[in-house]
Amino acid sequence: MKKYILMGHVENVELLHLRLFTVKAFSKLILEWTFCNLPYISSNDVMATMNFVTSFVFHALYSLIILALVLRKPLKVASSHQAKILKSGDIIIGGLFPVHRSSLMDSSCTTLVKEGVVLTEAMVYAVKYVNENKLLPQQITLGYDIRDTCGKVIHALKESLDFVNERKEVSSERESNSTTKLPTAASRQNLIAVLGAGNSVISSAVNDILSIFRIPQIGYASTSRLLSNKNRYPTFLRTVSPDSLQGQAIAKIVSNFGWNYVALFASDDIYGRPLADTFKTEAKKLGICLALDILIPYNPPTGAIRKLVSKLRRDKNIEIILLFTSEGEAVDFLREATLQNVTKKLWIASDSWADSPKIAEDNAKIVDGMLRIINQPIDVPDFMKYFYNLNPFNNPQNFWFIQFWEELFQCYVSKHNMTLSKENRFTLRASCNGKEKLADKFLQTDAVFSRVSYVMDAVLSIVYSVRKICQSKFGTQMSSEMARKN
Repeated sequence: MKKYILMGHVENVELLHLRLFTVKAFSKLILEWTFCNLPYISSNDVMATMNFVTSFVFHALYSLIILALVLRKPLKVASSHQAKILKSGDIIIGGLFPVHRSSLMDSSCTTLVKEGVVLTEAMVYAVKYVNENKLLPQQITLGYDIRDTCGKVIHALKESLDFVNERKEVSSERESNSTTKLPTAASRQNLIAVLGAGNSVISSAVNDILSIFRIPQIGYASTSRLLSNKNRYPTFLRTVSPDSLQGQAIAKIVSNFGWNYVALFASDDIYGRPLADTFKTEAKKLGICLALDILIPYNPPTGAIRKLVSKLRRDKNIEIILLFTSEGEAVDFLREATLQNVTKKLWIASDSWADSPKIAEDNAKIVDGMLRIINQPIDVPDFMKYFYNLNPFNNPQNFWFIQFWEELFQCYVSKHNMTLSKENRFTLRASCNGKEKLADKFLQTDAVFSRVSYVMDAVLSIVYSVRKICQSKFGTQMSSEMARKN
């Protein structure tokens, strides 16, 4: 049973057992494979027998443009942030995580997101666990290709197109070598699924690309109920609960405390709109009055946030503020609230930013005492042991982790490419020696670990599906051979 946590108290909510649903649904996505006695699996067959009707009525033109660009020739996707972490394997899982962040005031994508780095390590650990324990049959090895979305749709789309192009190149080489029985090294690098891509807006955009090529996508943080629409998002699955009941829960909380005059700000996107609609439907039944009901435009123009906060500040009777936005939008909104000294208000946070360490650190004066709705975090002791033992010298392959270490301990790693600016490096006291302790900086209950279990569940869901498919194919093949002998 999934639970929501409210200010330390657990509220039981009737939700689906999504973990079991995800592995079953993912199995349906990849029912047709090359025979599993071959040392590779083709991602071209991933969606071959799935029983759904793919509908692109509302974004047909968008899809055609993408198809035209991708099918014409391999795209050289230009990006200011092309860093990625790779591990080879017979089958590959892609990963999309917000390792860095940009904001309305700064689009340079250089601000490190600690939770993003932690989630990349969760995926690395899960893949390592699978390979070391030989969880895949037929000696199949699992690899990963992890990218940074920078928390932006445009970055996530570029990386998704890159996944598609690389898969297309592998498929072309495989076809050219189809007369040989042994696969080439390139054909073994088969992308079979993508984890990501963070919030619901980004995941929605990414699925517009991945679904065209029937690539399964598993969300670890995207909770919008609209993503459950299989006609619109045919290859999207998730290990996190949808927010179908979140709006109702918040309305009942507001009503229970007798707060009948509240302000509602929601992002005008796939996440904020349906959540706000659910809340307003329930609020109307409970007699809750909305003093303000405002949709925040996507990528708002300069000054838009300032005007919205000014409107909030002018109404002195508003004491309760509901903010249903992504983490990035919440950061910008709360920063402006701080500048305009909108204090002594009670904020109610939706799950997308409620457990954000950055918001808690940077806006303590504003959000102190806020109510938050989040999915119950699940501790993963084995991962915590692994994570606490990491340092830049035993984990050099993850350069994001090196930057994470440098910023966390305010030192620099002399044996690697230093990620801090020259100005910051000049003022540092010493180089990192690897003896710094992550356990001194993070508790197991810290918010940066709240989505670790969802990332690991996503990896294990894929592994479960591959095992199930290979067992089914092996059984079918053996039955056919026995029938021929008889």
